[in-house]
Amino acid sequence: MRLFLFTAITTLLIWGSAYAQGQSLSNIKVLDDVEPAVGSAPPIETAYPDLYKALNDKLGNINQELTNYDLSSAIPQLSFQKSVIKEGDLDPNMPLLRARMSEFLPTEAFDTDPYLYDQFLSEAVKAYQIKHALKSDGIIGPQTLAFMKRSLLDKKK
Repeated sequence: MRLFLFTAITTLLIWGSAYAQGQSLSNIKVLDDVEPAVGSAPPIETAYPDLYKALNDKLGNINQELTNYDLSSAIPQLSFQKSVIKEGDLDPNMPLLRARMSEFLPTEAFDTDPYLYDQFLSEAVKAYQIKHALKSDGIIGPQTLAFMKRSLLDKKK
């Protein structure tokens, strides 16, 4: 990562310098100019100790905020009016399920009734169930629903 950042910044500096001097950017051979400097670049913590400390402090603050953040309140709870959801059922929380299953849904699945548990959504739930070693029947019962709630919280952590 350090090498990538150094290369990117050096490239921008070389191009910026050439542009400011009125040179054509097509004549610049960035890799030829950058490669010798990359091997001799000091680590950021040595070259820029104040910047390194400030970035480390900021990262520590962000990590602390994330640790203290209650993710369960930020995630809408998936629940349904019926205890078992089958293809053809309607529910006001179906759009939330559709959003959660988006990685398994084809594009045309979003042109249907958002409150209907249709064939597209049933197939997406089957794919989800297979991925998580659940019974793949496309039916959302207590076990599938509990796993969906648990796995979403695990992802957010």
